[in-house]
Amino acid sequence: MRRARRQPRTWLGAGEAAVYFAFSQLGFLLPSGFLVSRWVAHALEAPSSARHDAAEARRLARITRAVALRWPLESRCLQRSLVLCWMLRRRGLGGRMQIGVRRTADGVSAHAWVADDGVIINDDEAHCAAFSVLEPTTARAAVAAGMEYPP
Repeated sequence: MRRARRQPRTWLGAGEAAVYFAFSQLGFLLPSGFLVSRWVAHALEAPSSARHDAAEARRLARITRAVALRWPLESRCLQRSLVLCWMLRRRGLGGRMQIGVRRTADGVSAHAWVADDGVIINDDEAHCAAFSVLEPTTARAAVAAGMEYPP
C-alpha cells in the first residue's frame, strides 16, 4: 500500500513544533525554572480574542504529538502542552493549558493538557477526568515549586 504524501503545511507545522520543543527544552534545562514559570503563567490564561477552530487545533495537536514521539529527549506533558499552546496562540486560536492533580499511592501526581471551550485537544478525556483541575494561580505556584509531571 502506498503512503499518502504529507501536505507542505504539515511539514511546516512539524518544523515549527521542533523549534518550540528545542526552545522549551532549553527552558527546562535551566536551573532556576524562571522561564518555565512565566511560560506556564501565560499558557494558563485564556487568550482574550481567539477564534475557535476545533479541526485546526486537533491537527496541531497531532503534529505536536508526532514531533514529541520523535524528539531525542524525553518530553513530558507540560512541555507538550506548552508547545501546543504556543502553536495555537501564534495562529490566533483559543486553547488554554490546564493542570490537574490526583492522589496516588506515592503521594501526588500532576498532569498538563490543553483545552479549548471545555474540549480537551491533546489528551484523552477519560485520563484527564481522573485529575482535579487547579485554578490558574494554584497551577502557577505548583509549577514554580517544581512539581514533577509524568511523561
